[in-house]
Amino acid sequence: MLVATTSLLFLMNYVRNRPLILDKEISKVAMVRCLEMKEFSHVEYLNRFYFEGVMNKYVYTGENLGLDFATDLDFFRAMQNSKLHNDNILNKNFTRVGIAMCDRKHVILFAGKKKRL
Repeated sequence: MLVATTSLLFLMNYVRNRPLILDKEISKVAMVRCLEMKEFSHVEYLNRFYFEGVMNKYVYTGENLGLDFATDLDFFRAMQNSKLHNDNILNKNFTRVGIAMCDRKHVILFAGKKKRL
């Protein structure tokens, strides 16, 4: 996971005006999502249930999912060619990111601006 995390973070930050900060807590949530996709063979974008806990602490959240990409570069290029995925990468409201990869599946969770308690 570390290699995938490092290369995807580098690629995303290369095209952004302000770099994303890799967040360990968000990365753990991303890994849970990735393992769930692998175990149950389904992909659906996050619903409100998943935003409880770590992701619920943020005002802005987003998610990019990728399936069956041989390399991180292939996945990154596909995200750039998708308006919605690329918008997440470039979104100025996102400041933190969690990244996970398992069994040729990628999960990227974006977050920005912590909520006031």
